[in-house]
Amino acid sequence: MVVVAVAGGTGHVGRTLVDGLIAGGHDVYVLGRKPSAVFDHLPSVRVLVVSYDDQDDLRKTFEEHKIEIILCTFGAPFPGVFERQIRLIRAAAEADAVKRFAPTEWLVDYEKDDEYASPQEPGEHEVSCRLKIIWKSFQQDTVKELRKHPSIEWTLFHNGYFMDYFGQPYALTYMPSEVPFVDIEACKAAIPGTGEERVVFTHSTDMAKFVSRAIGMKPGSWKEHSWIIGDKVTFHEIVATAEKARGVKFDVAYDPLEKLREGKVTRIPANDAHIAHYSTEKFDATDVILGMFAGLGTAMALGDLDIKEEDALNANFPDIKTVKLVAFIEKYWTGRQPQDPKL
Repeated sequence: MVVVAVAGGTGHVGRTLVDGLIAGGHDVYVLGRKPSAVFDHLPSVRVLVVSYDDQDDLRKTFEEHKIEIILCTFGAPFPGVFERQIRLIRAAAEADAVKRFAPTEWLVDYEKDDEYASPQEPGEHEVSCRLKIIWKSFQQDTVKELRKHPSIEWTLFHNGYFMDYFGQPYALTYMPSEVPFVDIEACKAAIPGTGEERVVFTHSTDMAKFVSRAIGMKPGSWKEHSWIIGDKVTFHEIVATAEKARGVKFDVAYDPLEKLREGKVTRIPANDAHIAHYSTEKFDATDVILGMFAGLGTAMALGDLDIKEEDALNANFPDIKTVKLVAFIEKYWTGRQPQDPKL
């Protein structure tokens, strides 16, 4: 058993992680800026109200509750969020109890040097991000900060893209609506690259199982990058499975690497819900979200998400059986009609 705190634990990734940590028998705290009733059904989970702006108060909290590991699952990828994470790292480094730290990551290796997007004007049937993936530099700054604190062992958990999105709106998940590239509900796809590149997709519950096991690994055994592989499939396989399940041919477009590197993607209906989730009255998230897909599409087309099994945590925990994407799509989409009730 490990005493672990999940920062941002009431969010999408955070709630999934908390469930997995409890199932793994760990002593779990959730760090939040305000009280929450989210975990009232799990009396063993304790919510600690903290100020992420007060580094010393964070340190005292870690010491008081003898927290050994901090897992960060902050959501919205904006500057203020990452500033809080930097303070968390510094507070953890000052707290004698804390031995390990895993920052917000949960996707790809942002230390890659590839330029994922650059400004371009939109053309017909295309959109331009006008931005790079805005949080890439913040992720890189987080790693630089972690390297300043040798007293803390740390890792970046990468799980590729979350598989959960391909089951929406029918499969239970804490994850928001962020359907990537293949909109099964609308029968449309915008495939990055050739469609033959293999890409890692992992169900959020499988991610939580691996993290739960990884935090119990012996001291000194964490690598800087901890890959988690739920499944590796091509977009052609995804589309073929979805077409068979729905019983119709999809409208498929291809975004080649050159186009993705220009920051352009072919917009699909599912992008609208994703944009709406992060937009506010004062902020239109369109450029950010489409820029993200251009960047991630570039990484996928380059093969950056075709990870070798021997380089992943799967090699450490071969007993963990993961959800497979083809079976997942078949389970939730075979015979589905537009009028079917949604979650």
